[in-house]
This record gives sequence, C-alpha cells and structure tokens, in this order.
Amino acid sequence: MRYSIKLLESDSTIRKMILQALEEDVSKTINRAIPEIKIKIQNLLSNSIKTSNEYQSLINGRLQFEFGLPDSGNMVDKIIDTWLNNVNINIKSISINNNGLSGGFSLGMVAADFQDVLSLPEAQMIDTDRGYSLPWLQWLLLDGNKVLVKDYTVVFGPNPYSRTGYAIMKNESSSSWRVPAEFAGTISNNWITRVIDSLSDDISNIIIQEIEKAIT
Repeated sequence: MRYSIKLLESDSTIRKMILQALEEDVSKTINRAIPEIKIKIQNLLSNSIKTSNEYQSLINGRLQFEFGLPDSGNMVDKIIDTWLNNVNINIKSISINNNGLSGGFSLGMVAADFQDVLSLPEAQMIDTDRGYSLPWLQWLLLDGNKVLVKDYTVVFGPNPYSRTGYAIMKNESSSSWRVPAEFAGTISNNWITRVIDSLSDDISNIIIQEIEKAIT
C-alpha cells in the first residue's frame, strides 16, 4: 500500500512558518541564558582584575607607594565595583530577515572614555594636609609614559612624612616621574582593556555553554 502527501502550502509559506517558530524559540533561549551569562562574566572579570599585576601592585606594592594611596584597597575596590556593575547585555530582537533569522545580543563592559570611573572620588588622591589632588587613575589608565611630575623622583623606604609610610617624592632636577612602564596605559591599552582582551576566549565559552544549557 502506498501513501502520498500533498503539501497545500507553498515552499515560501512553509519556510516562513518554520522561521516564525524558530524566531520564538531562539528569543526564549536567549532570554533564559542572559542572566547566567551576565553573572558568570562578572565573576570572571572580578577574578581576573584581582589577579592582575596592576591590582596587586595597587593594593600592596609599587603602585600603591608611587601614587601614595594609604587606603588603596577600598579605593580600588570601588573602581572595580563600577566596572562590574557596567557589565551589560543588550538584547537585539530576533527577527526574520532574508529567509533567515537576525538578532541576538551585544555585551558592554567599560565606558569608552572611562569617565564612569574617572569621575569617582576614589579616582583622586586628595591630600588635605598639603592641599592638592592627584588624578592617579587617569595617570594609570590614560597617560601612558608621559612625564607627569617634572624634577621629582620617588624615594622608597620608611618615612614619617609619607602618606603610605614607605615612599616620598624628592626634588631631583635630573629626574622626572611617570607611571612605571610595566603598568602604563593609554585609552586603547591599559589595565582594564588588557584584562578584558585576555578573557575573550573565556567569555565566548561562557556564552556558548549557557546558550546550550538554555536550549535543553
């Protein structure tokens, strides 16, 4: 016995019906995956920042003493919290386009001009006793290897006049101070951009894994 099936709809109509069904399924899958993707990327970013050379040096190392940051832990953690809170996933609506689907989502992490962190009070080292303010975070993120304090150098060692107790700037006409070369950053290549660049594969893996989980 033979059976035959006659399709009553045209190929284009069937294709459209399939795409409409997929459109709804893909949208639901992405919406289910987004919250977990965001949490895992935030955790990944936090761990990577806190194991970076810059962080370690700011908390208890050369950069803390060079910048004169007595309460560097709280200051730096406020900056990191801002970066983590800025992790944002914008969903682009799934739509049918040219016999296929288009859309998805985009991931944002850091403000292009860094004003989100540079505008924080913690981005400045305010010395009320001496009456000046040092934009240490701008120096670190944006000013590269340019000379920042002419005719001065940092002298390390216990000193009662030091904000951190271990380093002071000393007038020396033959020297000029700048951010140490191994930590220096520019708008396109600095502490946070280097961390993010190192995470590209890990971020891609998180997205793939969570999308796959949301499908099942």
